[in-house]
Amino acid sequence: MLKKFAFNGLRNLNAAFGMVSLTVIALGTVATFSGLGLLYLARGGFPIVEEERSEQIAYIGTGAIVLGFTGIIFASLGGAFFSIVEESEGTNSSREIAKIADIKPLVLAKTENSEKSDCLLSIYTYTVMNFEGNPDSKCLVICRFEEEPYRKFVLYEELRSHQIDDLAVIYDETDPDRLIGQTFSSYKPLPCEALEEHLDIHRRYINAVNSEEFSSCYLRVCAGCMSLEG
Repeated sequence: MLKKFAFNGLRNLNAAFGMVSLTVIALGTVATFSGLGLLYLARGGFPIVEEERSEQIAYIGTGAIVLGFTGIIFASLGGAFFSIVEESEGTNSSREIAKIADIKPLVLAKTENSEKSDCLLSIYTYTVMNFEGNPDSKCLVICRFEEEPYRKFVLYEELRSHQIDDLAVIYDETDPDRLIGQTFSSYKPLPCEALEEHLDIHRRYINAVNSEEFSSCYLRVCAGCMSLEG
């Protein structure tokens, strides 16, 4: 804060110095032309002011003009310097913001803590993953990811045993761990709703497989059953 205050103070002082230099140039111009005019009048026989006095006024005016232009040059250099410093600070600030934006903490949120949004219709991709905090808390979840400016947002729902069994039937996997990485799409924004919709779509196929009246391999090669499945 103090650095910024000092920077603004120096920049304002530089601007004031430039204005003073312009004023000196203007006064010097007036003094030069006045001194020369009086000098020419004195030499022409109309000595309003002594010649020496007129010459002094002209010399002072000329010196003021030179001094004013010198001040303008230094003020311009100072303004350019302050502009470069300000632009550099702006660039560094933008880089810092970009770095902060790149560091996105992972935020987890369960379905119960989320509210339904009335946003435009979107297609969401859901993935089966496993959470491993410790051996006692290992579980499978269905989740989707969202990118926000300063964080990555993960909305998830823990899978129950019967849901895992149904997904195993759909993906024809006997080992629940092999479900990890399986994906599906839905218009539902909440994982619990999307999962229920996904299971309902395949409910007839799941019931057919679980009834043991048809073998899973036969259902896979049957065109009608394949249409029924999805």
